Amino acid sequence: MPSWENTPATERTCVRCGNTFTAKRSNAKYCSSQCRERSRTKRPQPTAEQRRAWREKRLTQPGYRERVNAVDNARARSVKKWISDFKVSSGCIDCGYTDHPAALDIDHMEGKTANISALKSIAAVKAEIERHKCVVRCANCHRIKSWETRTWERQDTAS
Repeated sequence: MPSWENTPATERTCVRCGNTFTAKRSNAKYCSSQCRERSRTKRPQPTAEQRRAWREKRLTQPGYRERVNAVDNARARSVKKWISDFKVSSGCIDCGYTDHPAALDIDHMEGKTANISALKSIAAVKAEIERHKCVVRCANCHRIKSWETRTWERQDTAS
């Protein structure tokens, strides 16, 4: 429990805008977080040369690229595992196949905004959002369903 919870509230004056406010803390200076942020001194933005120098210094540090690559690879592997687990746990919506994730495809329904395979390197959150627009089908059922929905393709081939 915070120490100021049993402290009586007192009327104070905001040092930024001059409004009165009720505060329990004796060191409260601002009536809101907006006034607190506005009263902070702004740090100067670095110049393009400074940013370039910092980047070059960082890239020349021993092990920097290896650490960054390791983090990126770990994230990509975790998202790929999550997608594989999702495919196997869901199984084919048409025939029920659940044996191997490589034989299962994610079939987009309406509203496709991204390819799931491209989301492996971005974030599991975006993959989760995109997944709700999808169903899992085995490769055979997916090809059949795609063939049935493409009328222009059916006219070229014989049944």
